[in-house]
Amino acid sequence: MTRVIPRQWVNIQTGELTMEALRYLDDLENSRNADSPGINTVLAGVNRTEAKTDGIIAGTVVLATITTADAGNIPTALTAFGATSGATSGLSISPTAATEFITGPGSVATNSVTAAATFGTGPYTYAWTYVEGDTFTVSAPAAATTHFSTLLGDGDQKYATYRVTATDSLAATRTADVPVTAVSTSFL
Repeated sequence: MTRVIPRQWVNIQTGELTMEALRYLDDLENSRNADSPGINTVLAGVNRTEAKTDGIIAGTVVLATITTADAGNIPTALTAFGATSGATSGLSISPTAATEFITGPGSVATNSVTAAATFGTGPYTYAWTYVEGDTFTVSAPAAATTHFSTLLGDGDQKYATYRVTATDSLAATRTADVPVTAVSTSFL
């Protein structure tokens, strides 16, 4: 039997397994019985609670430190595949919100927001989509940098949430939500 480790369980940049992957391997060990041989994973020298100071991401373990007692039940290769969705690690937004305030009615365009991906393998593609709230026009729905525009009446307020999805060259994804606000203050 070949077991596959999903891509989100391996840090692409360092090749380390995450705590989620280690828990999966521990669960396999703990569920081992006469009907299910499991893989009897032994995690050598891993302290799962202390923050690491050696430059390795806390909560991960280098693949080389994993040993197994039942080598016959281990596949010859672990294959990482599949996209991660909903995870924000590796995707930052600057600034963190798109806003604009105007006096009186009119067309309004928010400040630009930029998504910057640092996960996986570049190049990256970006897609901005509506999540909830009022509808805005997205100026560049397939670019890393965009802004939002709408028409406001005197005293109107519009709020929405838009999501940016960054996809790397291996189809791994990260998402982040951006609040969008446009407000018109009344003429006095």
